[in-house]
Amino acid sequence: MSKLVTWIWTPPEGYTGEQVNAYCAVSYGMVLGLFGHILFLFLFWSLDLEELALLNIGSVALFLIGAILLAKRQMVLTSLAIGSIEVLVHGWIATVKLGWEASFHYHILAVLALWFLITGLPWVTRLAIACVPAAVYITLQIYVGYGQTLSGLDEETLQAVSTMNLGIFCLGISGVCGYYAWSSARAHRALEKELSRSESLLHSILPASITEPFKEEGRTIADGFEDCSVLYADLVGGGELTSIYSQEEIKELRAELFARFDDLAERYSVDKVRALGDSYMVTAGVSNPAPDHAARLGDMGLEMQAVMEELRSGRSEFFGLRLGIHSGPAVAAVVGQRRFAYDLWEDTANTAAHIRAYGLPGEVQVTETTFSLLHGEFHFEFFGTPEVEGRGKMKTYLLKARV
Repeated sequence: MSKLVTWIWTPPEGYTGEQVNAYCAVSYGMVLGLFGHILFLFLFWSLDLEELALLNIGSVALFLIGAILLAKRQMVLTSLAIGSIEVLVHGWIATVKLGWEASFHYHILAVLALWFLITGLPWVTRLAIACVPAAVYITLQIYVGYGQTLSGLDEETLQAVSTMNLGIFCLGISGVCGYYAWSSARAHRALEKELSRSESLLHSILPASITEPFKEEGRTIADGFEDCSVLYADLVGGGELTSIYSQEEIKELRAELFARFDDLAERYSVDKVRALGDSYMVTAGVSNPAPDHAARLGDMGLEMQAVMEELRSGRSEFFGLRLGIHSGPAVAAVVGQRRFAYDLWEDTANTAAHIRAYGLPGEVQVTETTFSLLHGEFHFEFFGTPEVEGRGKMKTYLLKARV
C-alpha cells in the first residue's frame, strides 16, 4: 500500500509545477478507477448482470493499461484520455441499463472536472474537451430521464449501488481537490519563503529607508545629502600572502574580514555602499541622518583596525588595512534596471578614496573637515598635506583613539 501511495503522489524526476499536479491527479484517478471497477465487477456478477460484469472486465483492462502507460512512460494525457473515454462509455451504458437513480452519471461530471484541473493545456483546449462529457451528461438525462429504473433491481439493491457510486465519486473529487488545495498551500508557502529571501537580499543590498521606494518605483533613485561622512578602506600587502597561502585560504580570510566589517556597520547603523575586491566602503548620515555621523565612522574605523590586527596575527607584516574618512555633501543612488546597485557619488566619496590611498596600513586617516567635526572627541596626530587628485594639497590627520 505504501508503494502505491508513493507512486500516486511522487511524480517523475524533472516534473515541476503544472506537470506535477497533472501527474498526481491522473495517477490518483487511475488507481481509484481501477479498484472501483474491480468492485463493481464482483457486484454485477453477484447480481447476475452479466453484460455489466463483462463491461467492467474491459474497464479494468483499460484502466490497467492507462496506469501502466502512466507509470512506465509518464503518458499523462494519454492515460487521462483512456480513462475519460471509458468512464463516459461505462457511465452511459450503466445508466441506460440501471436507470438514473443508480448514480453512474456522477462519474461523467468527474471527467468534466478533471480536464479543467489539467492546467498544462490551453484554456480553449480544456473547454473544448469539457464540452464532450457535458454533452454526454445532458443527452443521457434527456434519454433516460430521472426516476426510471430499468434493471428490475429492488430498491435496497439500487440504493446500495447508488451509495457506492456516490462514495467513489466523492473520493475522486475530494481526493483530487484536496491534493490541489494542499499543493496550492505548499506553493503559497514556497512563494512566501522566496519573497522573504528576496526581501532579505534586498535589505542586505539597499539601506532600509529606500528599500520600499525602490520596490514601488522600480527605477533609479537618487537623493542628495548635505551632511554625511564616508569611510573607504582597502587591504594592502595581499600579494605577500599569495606566496604563503593558497587562493582558497585568502578568499576565506577576506570573506571573514568583510563579514566582521558588516557586523560593525550594523552595530553603528551605517550603510555599506560596496565591498569589491580588496575595497570596502560605508557611509553614515545618509539613510539614517544623524549629527554624529563622523563619530560613528571614527569609532567603526578604529574597530576595523582592531579586527584587522586580530586576523593579521602571524601573517605578513606588510598585510594591513588603510582607512580614509571624509565628511561633506554626497548623492546616494540606486542605479540599474536588472542588476541594480547602491552607490555614492560626488566629491566626498572620491576624497575619502584618495586620502585612503595616501594612508598607512593600520591607521585611520581623516581630512581636516572630519577632524573639525571630531576634535575634542578623539585623539589625533597630524599626518601631513598630501596632494589629493582634484583637490590639491589637503591637511590630513591620523585618528588614534577616543578621548
